[in-house]
Amino acid sequence: MWGLLSELLNDHLADLLAAQLLRFFPSADPGLIDLVSVSIVWAATSGLVLAFSYRTVRLLQAFFVQKGDGRRIHILIADLEGDARGHHTKKLVRELQRAAGNGFRFVRYPRVLKIRTVGDQFKARQSAQDKGRQWLKQKNGDLLIWGEFAKARDGVAASYVLEFLSQASNPNAVDFAHRQKFPAEFIDAVSSAILGLISAEVAIIWDRPGQAIQDELEKAVQRLRSLAHQMPSALNAEARCALWNSFGIALNNLGRMRGSEALIEEAVAAYRAALEETTQERVPHDWAMTQNNLGIALSTLGRMRGSEVLIEEAIAAYRAALEERTQERVPLQWA
Repeated sequence: MWGLLSELLNDHLADLLAAQLLRFFPSADPGLIDLVSVSIVWAATSGLVLAFSYRTVRLLQAFFVQKGDGRRIHILIADLEGDARGHHTKKLVRELQRAAGNGFRFVRYPRVLKIRTVGDQFKARQSAQDKGRQWLKQKNGDLLIWGEFAKARDGVAASYVLEFLSQASNPNAVDFAHRQKFPAEFIDAVSSAILGLISAEVAIIWDRPGQAIQDELEKAVQRLRSLAHQMPSALNAEARCALWNSFGIALNNLGRMRGSEALIEEAVAAYRAALEETTQERVPHDWAMTQNNLGIALSTLGRMRGSEVLIEEAIAAYRAALEERTQERVPLQWA
């Protein structure tokens, strides 16, 4: 009991010290500030020998974790709570990299993200998420996977309880705090959940002003193109459709900003690829949305080229979308 209280106190003191150091040294690397703060607190409370404890070693390891290069989706996997030696975290990294393919880069981040069990739980969760986003910012990451590993016991199979967190602050984009539990034997299913979160981030781009939108779109196009043309084998049809549709949205909007026929043409191909992954009967709403997006891209390309054929194809796509987007079902979208 005393050990737990001591650890909680040390963590709190280290956080307070780090905040003060960042005030005096605002340009310093936050990871280095964390390392210095923890070392000082442990030195003060446990002696110099214990200052370089297991936690401090992990902070050192985290400090040297490679940053994302912007070309691939950079995903950090924090050490899982309940996985003292890190074996299951390393296994998760290997399995996800194998299942997801070259469009993703999975990196172990040797720190545990915890939600304090005392006090206001909402604030505790918010504090944990803020710390996770700080890690993502430090390492230029797109997504953080964190959570816990539950060992098999009493006939219940071992499992991972994982949460996903991005740097995005828009609460309407995706619920990144949604908890999902995956059996240890079916880790591949996690890649589908990750792709859904990544694809949804295209919508967040519109929160950025002016030139920032185009800069973000260029990054999205580059990375989604890599994913689309190296489609992870573990993805189901719904996830593949979401990826192609997101890729098409990014291409179409970037193409319109640049006045680029090539990008609009690529967007048309992406939307058609999305339609190959779904049917009107299975997911009518998504099918109609993609048909509408295809119509927008075709009409834009038709105007650029002065092509009546493309305009006719656009009209056909709009009419297909209206088969599901009826005035009775969605009056605002229909109008």
